Amino acid sequence: MEYIREMFIFDRKTMGKIFYLPYVVWTIIFTVLIFFTFDSDSIYTTYIMIQGIFIPMCCWHLIFRYSEIFIHGAKDTLLPYYKKWIAYDFLSYGFIHVLLTGALVLTIFLKYDYLNIITILYLPLLIIFYLCTGAFLIFFTGSIEVTLTLICIYTVIEVVTQGTFMPWPRIFIFLTPLWDRFMISKFLLLGVIIIGLFLVLYRKVQRA
Repeated sequence: MEYIREMFIFDRKTMGKIFYLPYVVWTIIFTVLIFFTFDSDSIYTTYIMIQGIFIPMCCWHLIFRYSEIFIHGAKDTLLPYYKKWIAYDFLSYGFIHVLLTGALVLTIFLKYDYLNIITILYLPLLIIFYLCTGAFLIFFTGSIEVTLTLICIYTVIEVVTQGTFMPWPRIFIFLTPLWDRFMISKFLLLGVIIIGLFLVLYRKVQRA
């Protein structure tokens, strides 16, 4: 617990005001859910907001945290330290974003009496995906700008086009899902992508 507290303090000091951006985004979505009303035909839009706007922010802190390894030219000094605590970093920020995502889902339920169990089960996988993707890209590119740009381009194109533009893996759910072969394949695809990212990232970090 002491490490986690120190981690947040360190990240807040090094990132400055941008440390709070994911929480600002969460607050905006929460405000929209509270003060705007979605009819029954557009109720699933609330889940799309969570998937496409808030969850991609879960890798924000990890990207800036690990960028410290590369931007100060102290890779040999910092990398052994970060390698030791990387699991705690993932668990800490992952747990926070699961809680915040759960709060948004609970808000939807309390206001609209609406729960989509399939999507709720899928959301933690999306969080893990973005955590792994953010860490993967910053370790392989060593650049905050490149990492954020790639994540932003993919996410924005997918959300704006509702997954109809580029022929790449579709990780978001844009229509009310049914538990069928398509949805099972979606879970499996995201699981395989996560495992692949994790294994490549683990190998990269261990060899660095």
